[in-house]
Amino acid sequence: MQTEQKWIVVRIDGKIAAISTDYRQLAAISSQLAQTHRNGGVSKPAGGKRKGRKASENCTLYSNITATAVTLEEVLRIRQETQWDDMLLFGTDFQKKVWRKLWELTHHTPNVPTGMYESEKSTLLSYSDFAELCNNKAGVRAVAHAIGLNPVSVIIPCHLVVPKESIDKIREIKRRAESTIFKGEDLCLDSILSDTAIDFGEYAQGKELKRVLIMHDLK
Repeated sequence: MQTEQKWIVVRIDGKIAAISTDYRQLAAISSQLAQTHRNGGVSKPAGGKRKGRKASENCTLYSNITATAVTLEEVLRIRQETQWDDMLLFGTDFQKKVWRKLWELTHHTPNVPTGMYESEKSTLLSYSDFAELCNNKAGVRAVAHAIGLNPVSVIIPCHLVVPKESIDKIREIKRRAESTIFKGEDLCLDSILSDTAIDFGEYAQGKELKRVLIMHDLK
């Protein structure tokens, strides 16, 4: 895969905390760590009252924060080697649950619902189907919001969740391809690559990068 785009890998005490194409995730994490430290390690809800354990019992200090610029090929290599416990994620319990389900899309075969498009390597899901996978079928918007806040792009593959219309169009391309004399998966994938009318939806790193990642994971 050829792309000149650099990716910023943020590690905190050796654990991956963020991957993105700019420094916004690093800035967000630094701000959150600073706020937590000012609060003595205790989170503050919107009302302003502290909750949780006493400051002296709950303040975690980190000794080493690094940000390294790497290629997409290197990010994909890191993904192959990264286990869930190799990441340090900052978010709510609900967000982490959603991120874990995303991570499982490329780290083992999940029990996915009807409506997905899949290859031997990966699975493409609509937002509603992914919400069902999270046992939150009625909370599609909340799940979609958590997906959008994913701090570790590629390793936590939020690019694999797309609008339902995208999956419907892929299925139609596949149906047409199978009706020709070529009848092959390669023909279907080539059609997807060349068909810019397919909108895979928003992505924090840009729509074109989302397409590149989807095609890599589906081949």
